[in-house]
Amino acid sequence: MQLLTSVDPRRRALEALLPRTGGATAVDVDPPRGMERMEVRAALPGRSFAELIEELLTGQVQERAGLHVAATTARLEVGTRMLMTLRLGPLRIGVPCEVVEVREEPELVSFTYATLEDPPEQGLERFAITCGPDSDPVLTITAVSAPALWWTRRGSSVARRLQRRVTDRYLAALREPAAAVPRR
Repeated sequence: MQLLTSVDPRRRALEALLPRTGGATAVDVDPPRGMERMEVRAALPGRSFAELIEELLTGQVQERAGLHVAATTARLEVGTRMLMTLRLGPLRIGVPCEVVEVREEPELVSFTYATLEDPPEQGLERFAITCGPDSDPVLTITAVSAPALWWTRRGSSVARRLQRRVTDRYLAALREPAAAVPRR
């Protein structure tokens, strides 16, 4: 993850954006009209809960899934602004967002981000890892979103497939330890 310094113009641009979610972090309730809820869950056998926490809260999940991540803090915390960039051939799609919730409990670690101004999909996404004393860690990704730009609204089925593909890449990124996954 690239750390955005205070003089980086991308950081100033991110800090100037206001979340449109009104601070809402609830991805577990029925989505508002026009938004869809997606949830995927996968066990991560053989993975250490401590290592997964570190990967989750330092943006490595997104990086290992093929996105470039620039953030205002090295470790995700409430208020961290991120710019995630997805490459699709010659296209670069930027997704500005802000971390709106972080939970660190003995058997649960999660963070939720809200998209900021002009992302392809407007909404919230939560990454949660749970691990009981006698069980493998489990990753749950929950998103509540709606197409936000003309081209994602017009091609909403394509946008949904792309969202699912990126989510699958997040899952794949955490199934193997960081050292075993080559950087893209």
